[in-house]
Amino acid sequence: MKKMLLILALAFATVPARAGELVMFGFEGCPYCAAWERDVGQHYGNSDVAPLLPLRRINIKAERPKGYEKIADIRLSPTFVIMACNEEVERILGYRDSGTFWDLMDMAATKAKAREAQAKC
Repeated sequence: MKKMLLILALAFATVPARAGELVMFGFEGCPYCAAWERDVGQHYGNSDVAPLLPLRRINIKAERPKGYEKIADIRLSPTFVIMACNEEVERILGYRDSGTFWDLMDMAATKAKAREAQAKC
């Protein structure tokens, strides 16, 4: 239990946004966030999309970290916001299962790559 709390505390640490990023808005105790962490989160760093869209976790119940204030209307947990060139390009609401998540992420990553190539950020 202590290890899980430490992981969550580190996961919700604040760092400014990068050009491309997957921002996960969730909170401790969210059962869908826990399912995502179990099914996807623990492997995300080794995925093909992680270098393009590194994962940043933000606590939906806490004050928004600097650099993330412009991401508006976060009402569902988890909400995944795909950023490219410091702008939102796609949003995934909720978590159903890993297959659906990866299908949506593949489409979002394609949009993020196109946005970054177009803007040359």
